[in-house]
Amino acid sequence: MGNNISGNKYDKLAFFKLTIPMQKSELKAAFSLSTLFALRMLGLFIILPVFTPFAKNLTDATPFLIGMAFGIYGLTQALFQLPLGALSDYFPRKTVIAFGFCLFILGSFVCAYSQSIEGMMLGRALQGMGAIGSTLTALMTDFIRPEMRSKAMAILGITIALSFFTAIMLGPYLSAHIGVKGIFILTGILGIAAIGLLFFSVPTSPNPIINKTQYNFIFQFKKIFFNSQLFTLNMGIFCLHIILTATFMVIPLWITHWTQYLWPLIFSFIFTFGLIGFAEKHKKVFTLYFYAIVGLIIAEYCLFIFHHHANFLFSMSLMLFLLSFNLLEANLPSLVSRLVPIESKGTAMGLFSTCQFLGIFCGGLLGGMIEQYSSSTRVLLSCAMLSFLWLILTLIIRHLRSDSWQEV
Repeated sequence: MGNNISGNKYDKLAFFKLTIPMQKSELKAAFSLSTLFALRMLGLFIILPVFTPFAKNLTDATPFLIGMAFGIYGLTQALFQLPLGALSDYFPRKTVIAFGFCLFILGSFVCAYSQSIEGMMLGRALQGMGAIGSTLTALMTDFIRPEMRSKAMAILGITIALSFFTAIMLGPYLSAHIGVKGIFILTGILGIAAIGLLFFSVPTSPNPIINKTQYNFIFQFKKIFFNSQLFTLNMGIFCLHIILTATFMVIPLWITHWTQYLWPLIFSFIFTFGLIGFAEKHKKVFTLYFYAIVGLIIAEYCLFIFHHHANFLFSMSLMLFLLSFNLLEANLPSLVSRLVPIESKGTAMGLFSTCQFLGIFCGGLLGGMIEQYSSSTRVLLSCAMLSFLWLILTLIIRHLRSDSWQEV
């Protein structure tokens, strides 16, 4: 495990290529497609701070079934990423993306009008079936030169982080004014707006860059799956979204007003971009990756200790959690895009997205089971333990494969 798939020439030129300016058409494609990503992720993240208290009032709800309804979005996302990605190789990508958004819109309205936990599970599953992440990524690579794709993926990562910040602030505020039903209706409207943006702002995809007759999926998949750095990143996004989903199943139970999210979000936002800029300048992105995992461990343990104090220490713990999460959420897709050549990017991002959404499903399942059979606070402690195991395994892999490990 751990062959260098980038090649020496690619590695030597990687930093130089990052300094080349993007063309106007590339910037337009990167920002318009990142906006589509943001609208989709906003629909996912905006429900995080308010779902658990709302779902407790649904018919037949139990902590386990609430966790299942919360996480089933991730399961169907994971199952449908590769099939929809494959369909986009044979049908127009924009058509596949529009179909995915239609499923997301349908699921949003099913959630809005569901009175039982079973109906909520159905709606969340339909939302997840619109698994267009890998197709959007493939469409982005159609428009952007190979040497510009790291920049485009960095724009995408930062956009996802911004959507997370916005959603966590808006979720509790909107819940207080339009209710959770209104939030689900709003996510459906956002999906409709995304389809309009797709057809009126995103240009038609050019001819595919890769010769499909020469493309060997099995070979590319093995090369991606058994690379030590990419394995670490895929494992990382899986663990990160387990931790995010499980944590936000219980954090809202101790938040009494949406303004309690405000200062932790603002300061974590400032520190996130400052630290990313510092790491990019000094080529220490992987070093920042390791420190962010340490930050997650500390944050989860501190949330466990201070959860009953809705005070300064709890707010500082929440800020550290949000900072660590956003550093990882912004950097992970960018790191994947830098470590693979053009012929492997679609496969790499498909596998990455599958791991991400499997993490959401497992996080909802884990959080619901621990809350039902133990306690809400044990969810936080379990997340701290998972973060610690993630860090140890990552350090072991790096030590064993240090001969093929690249710092970026």
